[in-house]
Amino acid sequence: MRYTAVVSSVFLTVFLVATAVAQNAVSSGKPEPPAVDLPKGDNAWAVRLVRSGGLSGNSLRDITISSTGEVAIDSGREKRQSSLAPDILKTLGELILTPKDFNAQTEAGGGCFDCYITSITIRRRETNGKDRKYSASWGSATAGKAPPYFAQIAALILNIELGD
Repeated sequence: MRYTAVVSSVFLTVFLVATAVAQNAVSSGKPEPPAVDLPKGDNAWAVRLVRSGGLSGNSLRDITISSTGEVAIDSGREKRQSSLAPDILKTLGELILTPKDFNAQTEAGGGCFDCYITSITIRRRETNGKDRKYSASWGSATAGKAPPYFAQIAALILNIELGD
């Protein structure tokens, strides 16, 4: 009887360690930036923000907003479409279209099993007509190192209240 308990304890310990190592290997890579489609027209832009993670793992928030005012939200449980209020659309558009250095090398912060990971992709049509894409990712443990422009846009998006 004692032998079975020891074998069970060893097996359980090995299993838990292997699971933790596997999770760490998966979470330590740099996440792929989320794809986003760019609307047609001059000064067009689109932004997609994906926030996932947390202790439960089902705290997905996937929000896409375009210069046309369309908003698509996928919470993992439901998908919905809405329109953005004109004043918020103007504020967001000014943040996205104002020329600034969006180049960022960020790390999501691997090894943190209960951290939220925020990934953002911005596509905009530059004044010269070129389609440009900028992206960044950061974890809740590395939020202080997030590029300020990306963090400002992400905070605005995450705090939008849709009144439909």
